[in-house]
Amino acid sequence: MIGVTISQASVDAVKKALGDRAKQYKIHIAAAINATSKQAKILTARELKTEMPTVSIKALKSTLFIKTKAYPSDLKGVLKVYPGKAISIKYFNATQRAGGVSYKIAPRLKGDAFIPRAFIIKKFGGHVFLRTTFGKGSRRGPLKKQVGPSTADAFAKLGIEQKIIEMAKTELPKQINERIRFLNLKASGGLRGKQK
Repeated sequence: MIGVTISQASVDAVKKALGDRAKQYKIHIAAAINATSKQAKILTARELKTEMPTVSIKALKSTLFIKTKAYPSDLKGVLKVYPGKAISIKYFNATQRAGGVSYKIAPRLKGDAFIPRAFIIKKFGGHVFLRTTFGKGSRRGPLKKQVGPSTADAFAKLGIEQKIIEMAKTELPKQINERIRFLNLKASGGLRGKQK
């Protein structure tokens, strides 16, 4: 859990910018928190990619779940980062070979990892599977999708939580200032078109 507390000065500035609609300040601060959480997700995915360079940012982001909540009492933004489940071997440059599937976690590691008897099924999204039972006389057992390292392990190893906290300390005030600028422009009639 990553918490960032909004200063009272920032709250007062948003209220002042709202003028007669000062009671709506929590809505605008929540919008700033949401924008910050999106940046946290992007930063997390980028940091994870340094550990798993063969995996796309899109695939890494799909394993992240960030919940944002502003408490009415102190408007503390809580970013709950759940690094999620392990990533499918599919995203580690999986290649069908004779006798199994090879894949590579990171280019810096020499050679490929190999899963004997595994195979890629295109109609199942190109994921890598392995029969749970095999050998002479064995029946065709159910398929089990093969996964690589967990993003949770990389999250802890790289110290990403501290980096997100540092980012949020600068990003959240920036987002609040952006909301204030928007509200001031709107109040002065400086915005054109349909704006909310």
